[in-house]
Amino acid sequence: MRKLQMTEKEIDRITILENVIKGRWTQRKASETLNLSLRQTKRLTKRYRSQGAEGLIHLSRGKPSNRRMSKRINDRVIELMIREEFNGFGPTLLQETLEEEYGIRVSREWLRQQMTVKGRWQPKEVKKIKAHPRRKPRYRRGELIQLDGSYEYWFEDRGPKCCLLVMIDDATSEIMAMRFVEHETTQNYFDIMKEYIGRSKRPQALYSDRHSIFKVSKGEAKEMNIHNTQFERAMKELGIKMIHARSPQAKGRVERANGTLQDRLIKKMRRRGITTLKEGNEFLEEYRKEHNLKFAKEAENPEDAHVELLPSMDLERILVIKEKRKIQKNLEVQYQNTVYQLDLKNSKRRMQGMEVDVLVGVSGKIIFEYNGKAIKHSIYGKIEAEKTVLDQKELEVLSEYRKPLTIIQKHRRRIACNF
Repeated sequence: MRKLQMTEKEIDRITILENVIKGRWTQRKASETLNLSLRQTKRLTKRYRSQGAEGLIHLSRGKPSNRRMSKRINDRVIELMIREEFNGFGPTLLQETLEEEYGIRVSREWLRQQMTVKGRWQPKEVKKIKAHPRRKPRYRRGELIQLDGSYEYWFEDRGPKCCLLVMIDDATSEIMAMRFVEHETTQNYFDIMKEYIGRSKRPQALYSDRHSIFKVSKGEAKEMNIHNTQFERAMKELGIKMIHARSPQAKGRVERANGTLQDRLIKKMRRRGITTLKEGNEFLEEYRKEHNLKFAKEAENPEDAHVELLPSMDLERILVIKEKRKIQKNLEVQYQNTVYQLDLKNSKRRMQGMEVDVLVGVSGKIIFEYNGKAIKHSIYGKIEAEKTVLDQKELEVLSEYRKPLTIIQKHRRRIACNF
């Protein structure tokens, strides 16, 4: 029989029980010192008298637990764990999937240990993180919304690298809106804002990074005399305050949400066989509700800070690219390498040299306005286009240099080149 060692707590009990046996202490005083019931102290005293120090060792030590997992369930979990469809699943996501789809409830820590042993999970090294002062969340839902775009291989090798636009409520960590797009563009952010406002009304403020969509650089402001981006101008017309973060940690809520989405959303879309942006966007609303049930929390103040649109706020005229152009002598306007002829029969001379507003909607339709009234126009001709300048994120998507080609992709490319 294997001899069991005593713990320090059990060794300390020997001195107290010796005092009880020799009549120096009462059992009641011993029970108060040991922080045990009088009944349990009497049991320990009796076992110490008959068995000595070994009688103080816990009787269940060295024996298998009565709550241990059965071999049948253990083998079933291991069988599911090594399936190809669960490649890349973390312990938490796999635990939830096993419970939801197979009715198997296991400890996340036990699952993590088993996945580490089987080589299905690599424990993360603890990194030295620069300290950043915490900012207390806002009190009400809709008071501050964090938004960001996350470029990733969301469809893995089933589709190209793309961007997921995400809007997170600061008070509740609730995903308010999300959408797959090819690139971060002003029009795409207008789209998601229209979706957001249609569902939840107007937020009081938006918290974004300093991307050129949201913030004009100092050099651009000085050189071109531009003080607001198209997105800033639109938010100003809607009465929504823009706040620009100076570091990723400052908008940590949306950054952490992106990390969670890159883990969970990718795996769920893989199991659904989703391969295109259209299919992905159709699935996002279902996932958004599921995500909020798991991760959203109650705001400190239950009052909703969202406000209704004013009657004067027309989203179709605000959430558009809006620029000014000067009317030339022949009543022509140049915009985006195209010459437009304006129909100004009754006021030809008066309109020469005046400025008109050019509105470009999501569909690409162009409207010319003067003092809020639309002007009829026709296309006169095209001008040779200049080279397009892409930002860093767009270059990463087009080059895809971060993701090496698989053997199959190399083989397909070799065959294509031969033809």
